Amino acid sequence: MFLRFTRLFALLTLTIGWSAVMAQDTVRITYGRMTSALSPIQFQSGNSVNEVLYLSTEVGRSGLITDVALDKMDGPTTTILDGVIIRMRHSTLSTLVTDLYDTAGYTTVFRGTLNNSTTLGWLTIALSQNFAYNGIDNLLIMFERRNGTPYTLAETSRFGYNTNSPNRNRRINFQLVPPIVGTSNLTSTDVQPNVALVMQGTTSSPALLGSALMMYPNPAKGEVWLKLGNSEDITQAQVYNANGQIVKTLTLSSQTQRFDISDLAAGIYHIQLSHQGQAYSKRLVIN
Repeated sequence: MFLRFTRLFALLTLTIGWSAVMAQDTVRITYGRMTSALSPIQFQSGNSVNEVLYLSTEVGRSGLITDVALDKMDGPTTTILDGVIIRMRHSTLSTLVTDLYDTAGYTTVFRGTLNNSTTLGWLTIALSQNFAYNGIDNLLIMFERRNGTPYTLAETSRFGYNTNSPNRNRRINFQLVPPIVGTSNLTSTDVQPNVALVMQGTTSSPALLGSALMMYPNPAKGEVWLKLGNSEDITQAQVYNANGQIVKTLTLSSQTQRFDISDLAAGIYHIQLSHQGQAYSKRLVIN
């Protein structure tokens, strides 16, 4: 009976393929133990923004981001934080300078109210929309409060950070004023908040999958060829746009295969393979 069950499980695994095997991992990016009431989320400001850049070398892997956690250092557990919006996007930037508030290219991954019940430690936020991080570009996270309740200092929680050079954070801080708009300036700052990312399908060693994929021409126009190595059990590849959204799924039926991409607009994309909890992306430029 056990042998029959084992064979059935193996058959189901082969049938549904690699997409059902998803490892989960938590990536903690910790810079220091200084405390801030202004980054990455502000309690005293009902309208505020922190736009924070995390390097791909700090994240260390690709995968599906399902949760974000903030390093709570002190503060009450009864303050409910409303009007919270979290956005994510890929970026080739390595530093952030003072610039206008701009949500273009971002994917909104959370919108709502945070339960601030954590006493100390990581305050976890389950995302309402997962973000497919490619592991190649840097990761921009925008933490915003819009039309939220401004709290007093006694009601405020503070989060862990350290100073960083060059600056990889820019922010704006308001109290009782209209919401932030595109003419609002985000001021560059050296405050770099700690963050944790819960990820599925991650890997710190993508070389195995990477060696299994060749892609040409690149840049491409109208069509692209994919060549797989010794990975017969990989049957699909996903094409992600710069916002981390799946725009096309490619069915892999042979080791060398041509794909029509004439329906995709010019820009930067990533083709991702996943297998046994590992994920690997290659950048594709479409002219």
